[in-house]
Amino acid sequence: MSPSHVLEPTYERLKRELLDGRWPQGTRLEAARIADDYSVSMTPVRDCLNRLTGEGLILSVPGEGFRVPRMAEKELRDLLELNLVLLNLALARSLRPGLPPRNLPEHTAGPESIDDLFTIVGSAADNAALAHVIRRISERLSAVRRIEERVVPEAREEFRKIRSLFMSGDPHLTRALRRYHMRRIRRAGDLVAALPLE
Repeated sequence: MSPSHVLEPTYERLKRELLDGRWPQGTRLEAARIADDYSVSMTPVRDCLNRLTGEGLILSVPGEGFRVPRMAEKELRDLLELNLVLLNLALARSLRPGLPPRNLPEHTAGPESIDDLFTIVGSAADNAALAHVIRRISERLSAVRRIEERVVPEAREEFRKIRSLFMSGDPHLTRALRRYHMRRIRRAGDLVAALPLE
């Protein structure tokens, strides 16, 4: 195992670059090349690749090494459906008597992205496992969210509306979340086709 002072920064950088789309779907991730690029040994890179495999952000293919997974249309639909169910559960739990209605960040501007918003909604339920799964789904959907405005031109306005409903505690939020997710489920084929490939 690599020392934490090397492992954690390597992991954070690798994960950030994955989520930011540095490597398109299907790209083979070569530990030696990444280690050279990051100026670290291969051991922490391999440790990080294995950790990210456990998180579902990378595939480990026997005989081939590590790859950025490709998103299939059915997988996208399944993730969107699950995300909607979990967000509704989180919202329902956050409104129980005795719990604060929302777990808003300290700054007043509110969440800057749909991923931030969904993470806050998940955290508001006061259920660490639920928040964790919602965050993992957002990470897996990061590639789709980077390109969705090409397929769903109203995506930015949808986010603004959902954020506004959330920030004001409006009960129409659940309906807006359903519309958001159903629009993407219907366009799943187009979204997957727009994803960059190796």
